[in-house]
Amino acid sequence: MKDLISVDFKKEPKYDDNSKIKNFTDYFGIYLGGKGFIEDLNLTIPKIYIPFNINKLAYNKNIKTARKISKCKNGFSSSNINNLNYHMLNLFQKKTFSYSVAYSMRLILRKNHKNINDASIVIYDVEDEISKDILCEIAKYSKYIIIISSNINKALKLRDYVSANYGVCPIITRDFKNAFLTADFIITSRKMDFKTKAYIWSLDSLLDTYNENVIISVSYSVPWRCNNIFLNVSLIGAILNNMGEKDVGKAFISNDIILSEIIMK
Repeated sequence: MKDLISVDFKKEPKYDDNSKIKNFTDYFGIYLGGKGFIEDLNLTIPKIYIPFNINKLAYNKNIKTARKISKCKNGFSSSNINNLNYHMLNLFQKKTFSYSVAYSMRLILRKNHKNINDASIVIYDVEDEISKDILCEIAKYSKYIIIISSNINKALKLRDYVSANYGVCPIITRDFKNAFLTADFIITSRKMDFKTKAYIWSLDSLLDTYNENVIISVSYSVPWRCNNIFLNVSLIGAILNNMGEKDVGKAFISNDIILSEIIMK
């Protein structure tokens, strides 16, 4: 097993500050909060806690410090998946997250007597890598996808890619209000200023929202004996990647990993 690290924010008010003074105090506010151990895999995972600084440059500095403390140069996981750290996940971790979003969305639609094939799915903003990956996963199941983006040229290229690879041609629009109001399900990586009764999957755990029915994560039951560690989505993805798995769905079945909770904000 390759080295893994679990990095999460400390429980404190969030702030956005990249000043020299705050960088200094952040540095001394990062600490090792213990180690988790998975007996069946003989895997030890350092748990590092960092200040709740959401400034992109400051966050990257804090992650670099966290790696030094843990002596883990490569593997990364966090229960707070967001636009700041999504690029730090490996490909299989990203696939695991996309699979989790799509699977939980299908369950909620089914609970509300709707089918993903016929539901109107809005994805905002595909300019973000995290939303782009989700779009490709959702395109495997849904016929009616509406994508909203501040970058129309990028959205057009992505639409052509999805159409060629998945046989689905998403609608592109800038009409936020009507798209959100008529959606059966909304997947967003950006803050929404419109209220809607539709369920929302917030891809960025740091986003504030005024809506109800907002999903921020999922949790799974696993067959492994775990001590002092919560296996979040990115950590499960990292472990399965280290085990040489290639297909998320098949990996979950063969390893008896079962969705246990859809976590709401």
